[in-house]
Amino acid sequence: MKKMIVMGNRSSWCGMVYADLNDDNIIFYNDSCLSKMSPLCKISYRLLYSQRFSGLNFLPLKKILLRFYKKQFADYSGIILFDWNPLSIDESFIALIKDMGLFLGIIFTNIFEKTGIVAHNKVKLLDAYDKLIFFDDCDVQGYDHVVCDYTYSIESVRKRYMSKYNGEDDYDVFFIGKVKERYDKILEIYNFLKNNGLKCLFIVNDIDPKETNDNGIIFNKNLSYEDVLKYSSRSKCILELLQEKATKSTLRALEAITLNKIFLTNNEKISSDSIYDGEHMFVYNDEFDIVAFKKALNGKVFYDDKILKTISINNLKRIILCRE
Repeated sequence: MKKMIVMGNRSSWCGMVYADLNDDNIIFYNDSCLSKMSPLCKISYRLLYSQRFSGLNFLPLKKILLRFYKKQFADYSGIILFDWNPLSIDESFIALIKDMGLFLGIIFTNIFEKTGIVAHNKVKLLDAYDKLIFFDDCDVQGYDHVVCDYTYSIESVRKRYMSKYNGEDDYDVFFIGKVKERYDKILEIYNFLKNNGLKCLFIVNDIDPKETNDNGIIFNKNLSYEDVLKYSSRSKCILELLQEKATKSTLRALEAITLNKIFLTNNEKISSDSIYDGEHMFVYNDEFDIVAFKKALNGKVFYDDKILKTISINNLKRIILCRE
């Protein structure tokens, strides 16, 4: 069986979350195979896909890069690209893959309206893909697609973080995220938890400095995903606040399960989700029981094997390798 190549979007979280994709059937690169490129190919790639030079015609460089990919992929069965990988919206690259007769898929890691293919007005390219793997059922009507079950590199993350930070709980509740449309909700829950005596670390990014205040929240501090996991490991609880239109929990839930942390969310539907654990997961709503929550923070947290299997990286592997 020929191997499948999966190429991430070069973000630190993508490289960590999907690290365990590598096996006998899948090769995962988070860098569009840059590690395999000659210096000239690397220069070509960086010039072609740099925002600074966006729109300029580098046809000779494009030919160099396409020759590299044609040779590199000759012995593989297909290519799966992550959304926001620049190759995922490159019409000449996609044409090359189709001309080679290779299977082509794309993985979305956000709700559809927030994806790169939408942001770059390249939705028409979806017709060229053999498989569309969506993050959420919302907003994908009209496309033949699959929705990926929760998937996370449990083994790699636990090996790197759980043993190192076990027992070092510096915070009761940790939240990090872009402000999006959630600022009022972020302030509400932060003040509620703080007024109930909990030590909270909230980091809110992409917010206008004029809208911030000196209430203890940290604003516009971008962290690598490795640093996010360090803070998560040193907290008793991880908080998730869904963005508008989202219907499914995010990486925050998978981090809580992997690191054995209490999980707090505003996702009202989580109680019917396959990852739900009524002992260790709480919904922030009008019925939120702060007494029970504080009690859980001081208890032992272990998620059972059934839930761990639900978020196993093997879920995505099966979808990637299935040609239907």
